[in-house]
Amino acid sequence: MKICAAAVIMLAGTTYGAVILAEDFEGGVIPADWTVVDNAGGGLVFQIFSPSTIDGSMYMAGWDSDAVAGDYDTELWTPAMNLSGAPDAAFTYSADYQNFAGYDYFDVDVSYDGGATWATLVSYNVDMGVFTETLTLNGGSANTHVRFHYYDPTATGDWDWYAFVDNISVEAVPAPGTLALLGLGMVARRRR
Repeated sequence: MKICAAAVIMLAGTTYGAVILAEDFEGGVIPADWTVVDNAGGGLVFQIFSPSTIDGSMYMAGWDSDAVAGDYDTELWTPAMNLSGAPDAAFTYSADYQNFAGYDYFDVDVSYDGGATWATLVSYNVDMGVFTETLTLNGGSANTHVRFHYYDPTATGDWDWYAFVDNISVEAVPAPGTLALLGLGMVARRRR
């Protein structure tokens, strides 16, 4: 018996499965290629906390507004990510967010133009506890950033609760319909 099999699967124009970003803050510092922004100007910003309440690891990034009095409005930006070869990307993160009386917000925003403009992917304004979320980023941009934004728009931000993030990753995924089956066949011949 002679068996011939051929199967070719291609993902045209993608970097499917490529890990574009992975950060767990286990270095004990916010990496130098990440950006911390202080919109309130008082120095109350995202920083490293230990131990992590999220997964039992050593470190996480965030701000605990219940620990220090003062107004806060802080952002934590990922480094620029090149998604030009990926139709879409999966952005996954774990967080621990506790809201105080609806005063504070924890947003996740995306920019496809290097931070000039932002679009909100999700906005939290209720207690979430510890959770993991996966959001879809559009591909095509070579200058994509995601930011975590923790703030109290009432400017009475002291003694709210907290927002922490950890285990952040971005992985390229194919857009629907990009999986092309170029050939699949099996031939079995029996010789007598």
